[in-house]
Amino acid sequence: MNAEFLPYLNYYKKLYNQMFREPARKYELTQIEIDILLFLQNNPSFNTAKDIVALRGLAKSNVSNALESLRKRGCLASDTDRENRKLVRLTLLEEAGETVRELKDCQKRFQKTIYDGFTGEELALLRSLQEKCNLNVLRALKNDSVGGDSK
Repeated sequence: MNAEFLPYLNYYKKLYNQMFREPARKYELTQIEIDILLFLQNNPSFNTAKDIVALRGLAKSNVSNALESLRKRGCLASDTDRENRKLVRLTLLEEAGETVRELKDCQKRFQKTIYDGFTGEELALLRSLQEKCNLNVLRALKNDSVGGDSK
């Protein structure tokens, strides 16, 4: 199989970032700050810096700096977990509401753009195929078979 889709990953990222230029300028946010706000909005059960680093693949130092900036702006609160004092839970504050709503709108426009012209059946098939690819990637990483010949 040819991996022609791989170069397009950068195009997706480029378009995604372009979709957020206006709110980034309006709210004086970096792309990583935008990504963190949306991550916390979309994934409320994954609410630690460690979760963001692991699931978004972002550098720990970049996440730390962005979180500090978002705290200073009044967008985030951080509280020590009651059961595990080593964990710090992140919470979006009401002050971030308008910003996050606008960012969610950009995210929806991105999805609408890339799925334009797809039927419901095609979208379901695409999701199913992507899930299979995701499982294959996770299995390969777990088995440490990346780079090796598994056949």
